[in-house]
Amino acid sequence: MLRRIQDQLRTITFGKFVSLQLAEDFTEQDVNPLVRLIENAAQADDASEHSYPDEFDPKANFSLFRPRNTTLAHLTLGSSADMDWRDLTGEAEAQIRSSLDKAIGAFTWSNDAQKRIDMTIRIFRKLYSVRKSIL
Repeated sequence: MLRRIQDQLRTITFGKFVSLQLAEDFTEQDVNPLVRLIENAAQADDASEHSYPDEFDPKANFSLFRPRNTTLAHLTLGSSADMDWRDLTGEAEAQIRSSLDKAIGAFTWSNDAQKRIDMTIRIFRKLYSVRKSIL
């Protein structure tokens, strides 16, 4: 299902990341309407969090954000999780997003391979420690 969402997002030519959280009751039949909602939100340039099908009983939540260090040709799944995991880590979302933004930059700079490897290891350790401290 996630692969189908990724494939459909690649056809939408807005250079943004999508942060997506799916509930357990999200089904294959929800994929197309969700992708249409994401496309409409991307066109509106709205940075708020959105819910599908509604905010009272959501099957999915998503937000869109522009990358800081790279240019994207289409909507790109930046992160995904189930909604229960997101509820546990909601306070760390900005910190995780910032770490991912910094990691992206490591792969676009013209520096040596060892620096990229070292930075990636530091980011993964940081993400692991954030997740571990929350649980």
